[in-house]
Formats: sequence, C-alpha cells, structure tokens
Amino acid sequence: MSTTTTAASAEHMAEHAGRACLACGTTIMGPWCHACGQKDDDCRRSVFKLMAESVTDIAALDGRFVRTCRNVVTKPGSHVRDYAHGRRSPFTPPVRLFLLVSLLFFTTLQLTDKHLVVVDVELRDRGEVQAEAQAFLEGMEEGFTEDEREAAREAIEQLGEVPPVVAESVRSEAEEGESDGETEVNFKLSEEGLTADIETDEESGGWVPIPHVMFLHEAPEREYSPEERDYIRQMIDFDSFELNGREVDSELFVERILSILRNPAAFSNALNEWIPRLMLVFVPLMALLGAAVIRGRDALIYDHLLLSLQTHAIGFLVITINVWTGGFMPGSVGGLLFFLGVPIYYLLAIKGAFKRSWRKSVFATLFVFSIYSFLFWLGLFIAAAYSFLEIF
Repeated sequence: MSTTTTAASAEHMAEHAGRACLACGTTIMGPWCHACGQKDDDCRRSVFKLMAESVTDIAALDGRFVRTCRNVVTKPGSHVRDYAHGRRSPFTPPVRLFLLVSLLFFTTLQLTDKHLVVVDVELRDRGEVQAEAQAFLEGMEEGFTEDEREAAREAIEQLGEVPPVVAESVRSEAEEGESDGETEVNFKLSEEGLTADIETDEESGGWVPIPHVMFLHEAPEREYSPEERDYIRQMIDFDSFELNGREVDSELFVERILSILRNPAAFSNALNEWIPRLMLVFVPLMALLGAAVIRGRDALIYDHLLLSLQTHAIGFLVITINVWTGGFMPGSVGGLLFFLGVPIYYLLAIKGAFKRSWRKSVFATLFVFSIYSFLFWLGLFIAAAYSFLEIF
C-alpha cells in the first residue's frame, strides 16, 4: 500500500473517530459502527455532492466489473474459485453479473425487434416446389442409381404427400446449390430418361405449406390472400373442444393461428415472460447436475451454483453478441458459437474452478449438458405451448 493511500485512509478514519453512532449512540472509531454496523452517514446531500459521489461510485463499479469480465473471459472458473473462497471485494458478485447480462440480453431484443422464437408458415406453389425439387435431382443425379432415380421421381410426383419439412429441406438444398454454383438447372431430362413434364399449379392442386421456426429473428410481415386462408381452413378441420373454459372449434383455431402468423410478436412476448421463470429452474438444475459429478469440500453446491450463474451469463452474452452481429455474421457461425462455445466454456470453467482432471471435467460436461439440453428444450416446448394457450 502506498504512503498516499495510507495517509488518505488515516484521514478518513480520523474524520469519523469520536462521533456517536446515529442509530445506537455508541462512540465510533471510523466510518462504520462496530456495535450495530450502521455507516456514519445521514445520507443528506446537496445535488452537486450527490452527483460527484455517483460518478465516483460508478467509476469504482466499472473497475470491478471490467476486472470481473476480464477474469471470466480469460480465466474461466477463476472468478468462481476466488469468490467462493472469500476473495470477493475485487469482483462483481456472480448474481449481479448474471442479472446485468440478462438485462442486457432482453434490452437488446427490445431494441432490435428480435424475438426468441418466430413461427411462420409459407404457402409455396406446389408446381414451383416440384420444379425446384426436379432441378435439385438433376444437379445430383450423377451419383444416383437407376432405382434411386425412380424413387426420386415418384417422390416428386407425389410431393403433396411429402411432409412439408422434407419438401422445404429439398428446396433449401436446391437453392443453396444454385447459389454456390454446384447445381446447374438443366431441363434436358430426356438424355437421362427423366420426364420433362412439370405439373402446373392447377394440376398439382394448390400450395405446399412450409413451416419455418426461427430463433432470434425479426417477425416477418406475412399476409394471406382469401384463397390461402380458405386453404388453411381446409387443412385444419376438427371437432370442437373446450380450452380455458371456452369452446374452441376449427374456425376459431384457424383464426388464432392466422393472428399469430400475422403478428408473431404477440406469441413471442408471451414466451418471453416464461424465459425468466425457466431460468429460475435451470440455473439450480445445472448446479445440481454438476454437483452430482464433481464433489468435495472445494466443490459444494454453493460453488456449483456460482458456476451455473456464470455459465448462463456467458450464454446470454453470446446470444446478445449474435443478435448485434447478425447483420454481417452468418447465423450458422452464431449457432456454432453458442451450441459449442458455451459447453466448451463450461468445461474450461469447471476445470479452472475445481482443479479436477481433464477426464473428470469432460465427463462432467457431457453429463451436465446432455441432461440439461434435453430438459431445456422440453421446458421451452412446454413454455411455447402455454404461451400459445394464453392468446386464446
């Protein structure tokens, strides 16, 4: 400690020495009462002094926060280990760090108009989808046997019976191949014995419904024509049932579905209310799963809870970065960074916090994230179902 710091501390102590505590009346020797713990401060300030103290407090908080972030990023697990073993004053508490990053995450969603889950259904002309599937077959046919070609032709002719997800997969791969220059659309099918007849919209019988489930995406502006709305009504036809105390028939169900598709924000906002509730469950869940594998006097449930808070904070931070960089970074890179980056961070953090062997740390990571991932997606599905019911 420097001479200047020592002198300043002594001066600060002398300023309060000999005063009576404002709460219990005990004579105090410094800025805090040793009898009741209250600070020697009546909290009455002028506006200018209050502003000056606020700047000082923010600067001190920023110093702790920057130091904490640096340790969390560059030395995974060290913050947890230091904080759990009593070295707390230099760092921001893990709970505060988690809450701050969570607030940053949800604020980012509001500012960027992104939603956690966006459900969209695109009605594609069946003839167009068949043509794209046929073109995809043409680009890939060199690796097919004659039996495989025949099976592919039958699948294209019966595209109306193919699940929409499969049809969308074929369409997406065809578009990707065209954009990469890997698939050359060539309709001279007679050279390979393929029919060149592509069914028209009238012959194919309308549309192919292609669902899209998008994460951290802006809500699409989609309007359906009267014909498309009638087509959706024909697809969804069932007997009425009771839901939330009211009778729901297929007509009402379709109208609610269409309202969600036109305004996904209503569904997303309902889902957003469930995310903090899920976190209240999954933060301690990760701690319990980790404690089931890594045990000992230096790895109590308290330590695992701190590690869980830090890991979830990292997860929220990665998603927040993905949202802000989505305009120039491919979504696949952001997804890879999240789904691989967070487990790898947990592995490094559990190694740094508890000093176990790599073998033990890898096993703990696989155990925790295999169970955690399954339960998280199950919980998210249940939350989405409840959010859907809330709009009725």
